[in-house]
Amino acid sequence: MPPPAVWGERDEVFGLGGARAFSCNLPEDEVHLLPAGHFALETYLDAFSGYIHGFLGRVLT
Repeated sequence: MPPPAVWGERDEVFGLGGARAFSCNLPEDEVHLLPAGHFALETYLDAFSGYIHGFLGRVLT
């Protein structure tokens, strides 16, 4: 089980098309979109840590 991908919807470096392609190529994976730019981790740390915590809870039990 791969970790979730978390993407900023307004990312100027890795655009939204990349997130869509990621979802199409790996449909069983999780892709979460946040209303952020390229530095989504800095502005949405709680959301990122929630996705990471959820993933680790599933794979480490």
